[in-house]
Amino acid sequence: MKSSLPCAALFCLLCSAPAIGAEWGFDAGTALNYNDNVPNAIDAPDRKSDGSATLNLAGVLHQQLGDYTGLGLNLIAESVSYFRYSGLDNLAVGAQAQLRHKFGLGPEAPWSAFAVRALHRDYRDDFRDGWQYDAGLSAERRFGERWDVSASLHYDRYEADRLQSAVLPGVSTAAYDVAGWTFGVQAAYLLAEVDTLSISCFRRHGTVTAVTPPDDEVLEYSSAVARDPVFGANLIAYRINVDAVTWSANWSHAIGRHASVNLGYAYRRSRGDEELDAYTANMINLSVSYSR
Repeated sequence: MKSSLPCAALFCLLCSAPAIGAEWGFDAGTALNYNDNVPNAIDAPDRKSDGSATLNLAGVLHQQLGDYTGLGLNLIAESVSYFRYSGLDNLAVGAQAQLRHKFGLGPEAPWSAFAVRALHRDYRDDFRDGWQYDAGLSAERRFGERWDVSASLHYDRYEADRLQSAVLPGVSTAAYDVAGWTFGVQAAYLLAEVDTLSISCFRRHGTVTAVTPPDDEVLEYSSAVARDPVFGANLIAYRINVDAVTWSANWSHAIGRHASVNLGYAYRRSRGDEELDAYTANMINLSVSYSR
């Protein structure tokens, strides 16, 4: 019950927001994703690739609080379906709030935003069910007619609803409870009236879940261990600390005033604590988004 309080608070805020001056909207998106290292495996034989399809919907309320400040409140629903590893399929519902402030008039005036989000994810693999929390601060400025530069600081946390029975005496089984801090920068360039190219770099330090066959070296640096049947029999999920750097490039093509098609590629290199080897992942994303 305690974990549901952030989402309930956002829902109450959404429902109680003043109707006068408020603008209602609707966001929708669908995407095809590919990742060549879904379990975050260190050794090449343990890497497993998969694709997924995502559908997300959101009801949006925007309330202008002043000449330069606005509040956005969203109710969110999301569905994720994997093509091979169906245990990762999940449905998520939750809410998000964002406070945005612009420092002056005109398109080149900088702005900043603070956002918080809480989602509950219901996986086909029940031990992965849990709450996803996110909070972030971002800032952006336009330079001339073509360049936008932004930076962000983001905290993420995931807490599973329940734990498995112990795999090893005295070792936690909260392998899916992870958290981390991410700092990112992005530059976007307007190629044409309807085409934008962006390049970004994000660095995250925190915990992740890696799934491999039983491995004494990984176990030595793990803070939690659990059985994981999603990727095959006799596999173990480990919670380890990593420092991950992700480089990405994205092309976005506007379709009218309210929709866009987007194509992105990202490369992630994650380095574990102490003497653990680094692992990499290549990710491709094709999406269509609509906002009104």
